[in-house]
Amino acid sequence: MELNAKDITLLETYWKAELAEQERNALEERLNTDVDFREAANELQQLQKGLRDIQRRQWKNQLAQLEQKAPALELTKPAWWKKWWILLIGVSLLIVLAIWLLSKERKPQLNENQAIAQAAFDHFPYYGATLGTSPQEAIRLYEEDHDYVKAEQAMQTLFQETQDSTYLLYAAIAAVGSNQAEKAIPVLEQLAKSARFETIREDVEWYLALGYLGVGEKKLAIDILLHLSTFQHHKHSQIRKLIAQLKLNSPDERKSKKK
Repeated sequence: MELNAKDITLLETYWKAELAEQERNALEERLNTDVDFREAANELQQLQKGLRDIQRRQWKNQLAQLEQKAPALELTKPAWWKKWWILLIGVSLLIVLAIWLLSKERKPQLNENQAIAQAAFDHFPYYGATLGTSPQEAIRLYEEDHDYVKAEQAMQTLFQETQDSTYLLYAAIAAVGSNQAEKAIPVLEQLAKSARFETIREDVEWYLALGYLGVGEKKLAIDILLHLSTFQHHKHSQIRKLIAQLKLNSPDERKSKKK
């Protein structure tokens, strides 16, 4: 589906949380019921993000070029002072780096199933009915920064304050995206049965399958994926590839290949 200029303007205003309530409600209803429109909106959002990333890189390159063209500073200090000053700075930087490395918490090594789940994870756009009133910080962490660790905490806090299950859904998706599947699974299991999320049930089940995979429940993950493969879902090809990958990596399949 191709978006017209009016749709694009409407979506961009919506993402900035600047739509009037009546227009916002109408657009959200369309996003929730029109799969083709929702997919086209998602593609537009990803395209715009990609363009912003390219622009940032261009600015960075231009800044680097300007720095290279800038004349070098000439110090009037004696040569021996230069050497000792440079040495002092180098030692200080090494000390700071050593302290940072010692204090930095190491990320746990992903096992095979977790690595597959993280590779298959993709961002699910924020289409919450509460977008216009949601704190911008929470949306930014999830939608723009893709900082799923902080986004999961922010969305959980919002759910506790408002009891709006939309926040709970995105907290669970963020948990899957940050390799915290044990937090996500019980939530997604409940939301997959909820009538409120019936229009995106297959998406909820997709993230539930990735969550199961993240905690080593490969059979449960495959069962859900096989169920999803019977629908004309927008992730159909991705689902089939993941099923084939999981079966290929199973112990039985490896034994048969050796024979």
